Amino acid sequence: MVNPSAHFAIKNETADEDLKIKLDSLGYATDESGTRFKKTSDGNKKLIFDIIVNSDNHSKVIAAEYLANLLSSYGINTVVKELEYTVYIDALSSGSFDLALCETSISPNNDYTFLLGSEGSMNFGGYSSEKADSLLASVSTASDKEKRVEYLKNIQSL
Repeated sequence: MVNPSAHFAIKNETADEDLKIKLDSLGYATDESGTRFKKTSDGNKKLIFDIIVNSDNHSKVIAAEYLANLLSSYGINTVVKELEYTVYIDALSSGSFDLALCETSISPNNDYTFLLGSEGSMNFGGYSSEKADSLLASVSTASDKEKRVEYLKNIQSL
């Protein structure tokens, strides 16, 4: 959850409707129970996400359950998988997840390269973008706070 007053937050009062429109545009219809599905040659395929979380951290398990509940309000079925720490790390490292609840610390200069950079050590989702890499480099070298905020907002809008 992003604090709406945070300097990097994007204000979007239409996010709920935007998500529904996006799901519709991707071909995910809603059945009579409100569950999203897509028609395929093999029949209807429900939209289901697995959320992995470290079972050792009760607060994160609760947060994952909250997220699952939130996604279900959009018709997205979710399964929270509470994994022992080493199994959780293995799943992250191998990319064996749909969504993962993680945590990290950000340096005072707002360097997110390790997390969002194409070669980032904690870029477990494999995100890759030359534009993002360039903006991340700009964030970490900018001495002006307003410039860093501008670069971060540009990254967020990619």
